[in-house]
Amino acid sequence: MPGDDAVRVGVAPFQGDWYLRFYAAWDDDGEQIEGDYDLTLPASLANSFRTEVQPSLQAPLTEEDAEKYFKDIIL
Repeated sequence: MPGDDAVRVGVAPFQGDWYLRFYAAWDDDGEQIEGDYDLTLPASLANSFRTEVQPSLQAPLTEEDAEKYFKDIIL
């Protein structure tokens, strides 16, 4: 949204099989980019993500039920 700083970008295929949201911005010193992301996957893709993608990531991950996650971030 124009003028807003803390807006996430959402990416998903037309079929809606998965949903990636991310936020990235410069730190207060303007030296490093920091941010976070969340990825919503159907159960049919979650195990493949755990075994094929997660081991190569350089950041800790938290996994939780999508319905609970979205309820928590809205409240």
